[in-house]
Amino acid sequence: MATKSDAKAALKHRAHLERQRADQARHRAKNKARRRPARDDVANAALRMLLTAAVLRPNQAPTWINALARDLAGLEVPFDPAETAAVFEAMLERRREAMKRGDRERVAERKADQ
Repeated sequence: MATKSDAKAALKHRAHLERQRADQARHRAKNKARRRPARDDVANAALRMLLTAAVLRPNQAPTWINALARDLAGLEVPFDPAETAAVFEAMLERRREAMKRGDRERVAERKADQ
């Protein structure tokens, strides 16, 4: 049975969570106004570059796939290396298709190599 102190603690916790939500919303709005990329934005750009490089240099792709699989297998909650490789291969295929459509990353990558 909930006591009066349990109810008070629950209200205090809810107020804390609401303050956190408001603070986070302000933080995100400030970063958006500054056009500051989030960690996920940087990670997505890095992954897109890795996939582009792997498509342009297919002989190096297995090395990168194996390194990625080893890294993900070493996490606290490890991922299966074969499943990691399958996911990476699927992402490579999507990147290949995007590059066939002639997106700007392909052009930028080739200019950077020259």
